[in-house]
Amino acid sequence: MIQNKEQWLEEASRKIKVPKELIARAFHEELEGNPAIDAPLEVPDIMDITYKYTYGGISRFFRELRDNQQLYGTKCTTCGTVWLPPRINCNECYAPTTWVKLGDTARIVTYTIVYYATSVFYGKTPYVCAFVKVDGADTLIMQNVFLKDVRQAKVGMKLKIQFKENRNGDMGDFWFVPAQEAL
Repeated sequence: MIQNKEQWLEEASRKIKVPKELIARAFHEELEGNPAIDAPLEVPDIMDITYKYTYGGISRFFRELRDNQQLYGTKCTTCGTVWLPPRINCNECYAPTTWVKLGDTARIVTYTIVYYATSVFYGKTPYVCAFVKVDGADTLIMQNVFLKDVRQAKVGMKLKIQFKENRNGDMGDFWFVPAQEAL
């Protein structure tokens, strides 16, 4: 058990820049309880992590988005299934796949309306998050659909892909809009 709770809370608050009251609530069991000596010990801390990762075998998908404003999937060399998101091997028969260019139109298969989102989407809510079937693909991809009025969203709605002006090679580089509203 923590001996000087007030001092511990002060130090934790200063360290992670969170009000003492919130820390006290989050660490109530440790502060007020009597945890077993071998129970996991949780401590307040901040972790800033910078890392580099690879998209591996599906890197071309992200490069095509970033560099060419193109949507690519992969086609199974055995059964012919066209995958989007792409796979390096077919999920059905495990055969290798090859890259294929897909269309720039799609249809909503199912969707939900997002009213509350992370800070990335502040100012963009409400919006539609949908499973869409892109022309040329056999599978569905989940992506955002931006509508002037989210109540217009319908299963089967025809969509057109839109790309950010400055792309980074990630899933945020594109979204869909109703085909009749496309630029």
